[in-house]
Amino acid sequence: MTKARRRDGRDRRRTAAPTDPAALARWLPVELTSFRAWHYHDRGQPTGLQDYVTALQTHLGTEDRELVSAVMAACGLTAGDWYRHMLAAKQSRWPWRKP
Repeated sequence: MTKARRRDGRDRRRTAAPTDPAALARWLPVELTSFRAWHYHDRGQPTGLQDYVTALQTHLGTEDRELVSAVMAACGLTAGDWYRHMLAAKQSRWPWRKP
């Protein structure tokens, strides 16, 4: 038996998947640490809040909405911030017309 194994047969080197939101927030890629790329600016592609949450769930490998919300809060992001930005953004009078 190697030194890495305990007497009960469990491996010491393996750790459980981290569920601490602050630890998970530190390891997020740059594009998920802010809403900059998720404000419907991507050449008309729908990149809104729901797409951000889906991308975050994919990165974290979980469907747990509470964990996703906690990771967003650990990054300093809230859904209210996203909506506040979208409501304050200047909208054109006729969005279907090209300027």
